Amino acid sequence: MIGVPVPLVAVRVLLLLWTGIVALVYFLSLVGLVVVEPVWFERQGGLTRGTALALTAVAALRLPFQVYVAATLGRGGRRTRLLVRLTVVFGYLCAAVDRVNGVNPVLAVAVPTLLLLLNEIGPSRRWYTGVVRPEVPGRPDASGRTGRSA
Repeated sequence: MIGVPVPLVAVRVLLLLWTGIVALVYFLSLVGLVVVEPVWFERQGGLTRGTALALTAVAALRLPFQVYVAATLGRGGRRTRLLVRLTVVFGYLCAAVDRVNGVNPVLAVAVPTLLLLLNEIGPSRRWYTGVVRPEVPGRPDASGRTGRSA
C-alpha cells in the first residue's frame, strides 16, 4: 500500500480487527444459541431459537465481504470507495440485527461511523480520485486508448 494515506491504512487495519472480533462474537453467539434452553429465548425477548440463529447467520455473511474490502483497499478508485461505504451500511444493518437480538449495539455503530469518517476525510478523498491504475493490455484507460503500443 505504497502511497496510501494514513487514514486508509487505518481503515484497512480497523476492518481486519473488526472482522476478527465480530467473527469471534458471532461464533460464540451461535454456540450459545445452540446450548441455551428454548424457554430462555421466550423469557428474554420473545425471539425463538430459530429466529435468533437465522438473524445471527445472516449478519455473519458480511464478514467475507469485509475481508475482501480490506484486501482490495489499496486499489483506489470510485469502486473501492463505494465498497467501503457499503461495508459501513452493512455494519449499521448488523447493528440493527444485534439490537433485535438484545445486544447493545454501541460498538457496532461506533466502528462503522469511524470507518466512514476515515474514508471520507480530505486525504482519503483526494487519494481515491487521484489513483492512476497501471495499463493493462487490451483494457482502455481514461483517454480511451487500449494500452497497446502503436
